[in-house]
Amino acid sequence: TTAATGNFDMSIQVGVCAPCGELGVSYWDPAGLASDIDADTFRQYRKAELKHGRICMLGVVGLITQHTWRFKPLFDQNTDNFQLSPSGIGAASPEAPSAAYLGLIILIAGLIELNTSDDGREPGDFGDPLRFAQAYGLDFDGGDDIAQWKNFELNHGRLAMIGFLGAVMAECATGLDAVDQWRWFGPAVRRTTALILFPQGAVGDLESFRMST
Repeated sequence: TTAATGNFDMSIQVGVCAPCGELGVSYWDPAGLASDIDADTFRQYRKAELKHGRICMLGVVGLITQHTWRFKPLFDQNTDNFQLSPSGIGAASPEAPSAAYLGLIILIAGLIELNTSDDGREPGDFGDPLRFAQAYGLDFDGGDDIAQWKNFELNHGRLAMIGFLGAVMAECATGLDAVDQWRWFGPAVRRTTALILFPQGAVGDLESFRMST
């Protein structure tokens, strides 16, 4: 999409990056969601994008780490609930022992949502209470380009949204968690290819395609 000619120019906003756009010239919007929008609508879109991206970045890290690492709740060190829960999105199923803790996380997230606001600031800007910028030696009031770091966050969030969706869909299709999906990538590709080629007989499971290599 080319740069807008009205009062709000989408092409100059943070998040317009190569190779799918050029700052001040064009931006990637195949669905036309940003066509003829005003600044208030863009703010809502950007807040939603940042929120979903941040959640999915945490979600992808969780999908990967739970494959090999579990911990016991601080308030119940005698339970093995987390160790007995399945890896992947299955940990959120009602039958899993960890499902109750997911509800607790959602409750905490809701409380944070009700008690924080970015009104009067950039979308998604809730300050830096833990002073990460200072810890990393960044000075956004000086020579460091805050727009570059905003682009980092947006692009990592976009990638995480795609990655989380892909991992969950693959788990639903194969029953494998995010790590095992890559370990079985070769057999999965060969099995998928066999299914696409309209086989005359039944197609074996993943193990049979692994053993045939």
